[in-house]
Amino acid sequence: MPLYPVFSFPLIIGLVLPSWVLGLLSRFIQYLPSGEPASAVMWATGSALILAAAAWLRALTVGGMFGAWIMGMLIFLAGGWIWMWPMIAFFILSSALTRIKHPSTRLTDTDQRNLVQVFANGGIPLTVAGAYGIWPLDGLYLIFLAALAGSTADTWGTEIGSWSRSQPRDIVTWQLVEHGTSGGVTLLGATGSLVGAAALGGVGYGLQPAGVGLSGWLAITLIGFLAALVDSLLGATLQARYRIIATNEITEDRPADSQRAVLHRGWGWLDNNRVNLACSLSGAALGWLWLIG
Repeated sequence: MPLYPVFSFPLIIGLVLPSWVLGLLSRFIQYLPSGEPASAVMWATGSALILAAAAWLRALTVGGMFGAWIMGMLIFLAGGWIWMWPMIAFFILSSALTRIKHPSTRLTDTDQRNLVQVFANGGIPLTVAGAYGIWPLDGLYLIFLAALAGSTADTWGTEIGSWSRSQPRDIVTWQLVEHGTSGGVTLLGATGSLVGAAALGGVGYGLQPAGVGLSGWLAITLIGFLAALVDSLLGATLQARYRIIATNEITEDRPADSQRAVLHRGWGWLDNNRVNLACSLSGAALGWLWLIG
């Protein structure tokens, strides 16, 4: 309970929104003399069409579509194209993996990313981009990539892990768990996490080889993988689980009141979205520690 304010989405938005606005205005003013508004208009129009198609394909809800568009505009105005391409790669590749998950794992409405899920995965990278709009320090790009690598590693680990023939094991107790259980890991899923982090870091390296460098790419790959492990550890230990009294079923989703469910274990406020936010935040923190180390 004492940590609740740290992961309260309204509080986080209230704290970081001013920096986003200041970063946006600062960068927009810089763009005016150089003809960059044309690029901003092109991005605004093109991204709107892409995200509308994603919503039509049920990769995003309507709220998620608008949230992703606003997030993309802010990041673009803060850092330009080299900051947007990693975000584009994360969204397109991760959405594609979700759509081609193992046939035994049925695609449901929960696979549509809503506004909260968009923010949980992109809120920390957006905050770093906003900081760059105010203080254009080269190291912030590496922290941005590290945060995004954590989200990528987590998503790829989950989706690729769904194809594993072996049953997942709880990362803490090492007991067998069902596929899709938070904190469950497989060798294939771990490999997917590592590949996802490497791919995201590779996008950043390809865009800024001098600024990222080979050592930076390797660091981002490792950091993304470690951030995904943080996600699994939180999912296995502190993430909320609920027991439905009527059926004695254990679920990670907070059931409706009519189902008369009680908290089985974990912290009631720590849901999957906040765990994803913590994953991205741990990636950014590890990236910062690597830079100052």
